[in-house]
Amino acid sequence: RKTYLDIFFKRAVSYLLDKKGLINTVMNQQAVEAHTPVPPVLFNKQDHIKPFEFSESIARECYERSPAKGKKINFYIPSVKETELAATVIQDQMKKIGIEVEMKIMDWSAFKEAVAKGEADMFLMSWWADYADPENFLYPTFHSKNFGIAGNRVYYGNASLDNILEYLHVYPQEERRNMAVQKSLVILNTDLPWIPLWHRTSTYAVSPRIKGFSPVSLYS
Repeated sequence: RKTYLDIFFKRAVSYLLDKKGLINTVMNQQAVEAHTPVPPVLFNKQDHIKPFEFSESIARECYERSPAKGKKINFYIPSVKETELAATVIQDQMKKIGIEVEMKIMDWSAFKEAVAKGEADMFLMSWWADYADPENFLYPTFHSKNFGIAGNRVYYGNASLDNILEYLHVYPQEERRNMAVQKSLVILNTDLPWIPLWHRTSTYAVSPRIKGFSPVSLYS
């Protein structure tokens, strides 16, 4: 909603963030790098997505072209120890090219309300799906009819993506759904409404006497 936070600013941040470092320190290696909003365990056909590899020089070039250059960026985060640590690392990484980031740490209710209203320039938040399907990482969070508290907290709208996401609701045929998800990920990787950081992983201790154990992708 804030026009100075344009694609060049988003690319600058994408090239700056050291996801491997965040996973090793903040997440204690209990995650994998995210290049799209959809976890690979639910959709592994993501080879067509080109990840943003760390490059301070490219990040600086992008930032120089953005109207956000020189503006203070308000970074909203909930008062959660892990999130605060990650946000501090991100703030330090952004300082490398001169982006001034002011963190605002809030209790969960105030944070959720402020983000839903579109007050933040940036915010750090997790998305947990309700069911094990890529659609649940896409329709609630990126369809234009879900602005604000309904899930699309970045107020992102793209008519082409809306059509694809509506298609996912209607067609059960796997091959067509896979193509729709692939197209969605290309659009999101181009527009960058989110900058995905990681997908959490789980660690299991299994007795050698247990046979045929296989973790489920998503459980309640």
